[in-house]
Amino acid sequence: MNATRRLIFLVLCLLLLAGGAQAATLYVNVFEKTTNVTAIPYASVFVDGALAGKTGNDGIFVFSHPGTNPMTIKVMKVGYESWEDMVGMAESSILVQLKKKELVLSISIYDADSAIPVANSEVRVMGPNITESRKMTDMNGSVVFPVQSLGIYNIQISAPNYQNRNEVLEMGMEGKNIQYLLIRGDRFSILAKSADDQSPVANAEVFIDGVSKGKTDGKGILSLEIPRNKVYNIKITKQGFSDYIEKKMISDNEAVVTAPMTIAPYMASILVFDETNAPIQGASVIIDGKTLGNTSQYGKYMFRDLPAGQYVLEVKHPGFLPLRRDIGEDDLGKDINVVLPFQQADLSIFVEDEGHHVIPGVSISLNGKNVGVTDDNGSLQTKVKVSTDYNITASMKGYKPATMTSVINPGTTTSTITLSMEKDFNTGLFLMAGLAVAVIVIIILVVLLVVRRKPKQKSSHSSSKSHGSGGGKKGEI
Repeated sequence: MNATRRLIFLVLCLLLLAGGAQAATLYVNVFEKTTNVTAIPYASVFVDGALAGKTGNDGIFVFSHPGTNPMTIKVMKVGYESWEDMVGMAESSILVQLKKKELVLSISIYDADSAIPVANSEVRVMGPNITESRKMTDMNGSVVFPVQSLGIYNIQISAPNYQNRNEVLEMGMEGKNIQYLLIRGDRFSILAKSADDQSPVANAEVFIDGVSKGKTDGKGILSLEIPRNKVYNIKITKQGFSDYIEKKMISDNEAVVTAPMTIAPYMASILVFDETNAPIQGASVIIDGKTLGNTSQYGKYMFRDLPAGQYVLEVKHPGFLPLRRDIGEDDLGKDINVVLPFQQADLSIFVEDEGHHVIPGVSISLNGKNVGVTDDNGSLQTKVKVSTDYNITASMKGYKPATMTSVINPGTTTSTITLSMEKDFNTGLFLMAGLAVAVIVIIILVVLLVVRRKPKQKSSHSSSKSHGSGGGKKGEI
């Protein structure tokens, strides 16, 4: 019985203790106060450094706690300054006012035509937390305003000789540096760009109603001071581009007229000749490694649809050395003359007699020009042009000259020819030998003739007889 009473007593004590330790409830009301009080939803609530939850659409967060000790409550929301405070254990509701973060808005004003800063421009900024809504830009065309994150601001800009500009800007979580362009009331710019890659077209000449107004600068811009709200005939020319022609009204809200310029087709002719100024038919014309075609029988090839620009031209033909050169805008509308040098080949000339014995010291001429003499092996090495006719002559005393015609075909690098020479019979020696024989014959004939004409001598017996008879007769006288 006593044990039962004791158990009941302990249960009652526990119930009393549990009732004394009942949890407390805290209401966290998060709001922003500008002109009106506005609840802030989805703000993060931290209790003693731990995230307890987020406010609802009504900006209220409710949570239970033991209620035995004070708590550190911290409330955070992106774009707002954090709030933190100590809350007593007896408090059931707290009001948390968050303030938006202070940011810096930097505004820079530039001339729309020249991109030069516009000093002393008046800038007005209207919106939350603006203490000084009107400021003037400095020498750099800049002005700074303190603003709040997530705020919406109206911006008004004005400057002498410029059109006013009104803008609406919504701030984010960070400061901003905004640039605005002001349009001159009495000026606008022509911007010439390549229609191909949008690069600026410099030195393009601009005509307004047929009158030249100047040329674009390195940025492709030419600024003009002419009245607005009027129709103008605009023409822009540049070598290598097709003319840009437009009839346009320049309104008050236009700062720049952009003129896309199309690259003009490349009109030029390639004329290919050899070293003798003869046209070369069938020469390959190559641009940037791509073969476009071949020259005609007159050695001509015409570019018809090649865009203007800088290219590498190559011209090739068998039997000739290839040519490579740069062509560009300066060659537009012109005849590009190309001379291909002949290829050269090594020519070996051998000279021998009728018995196939080599003849050293023979003088060799090519087309009448002496190129040297054969060596001890009866040969001569020289270089000749491919596809060229050569009249080759070998000459040496005691031999009849030997001649032949030869041409080296394209693609040949070496060639060999042989000339055969006949010994020359000497007519002078023959005549001298004949004259000597004739003299000898004449001498023999003269001697024979003299011998035949000489008288015969009488014998001694006949002489004595005659002498004796005469004497006798005389004696008789």
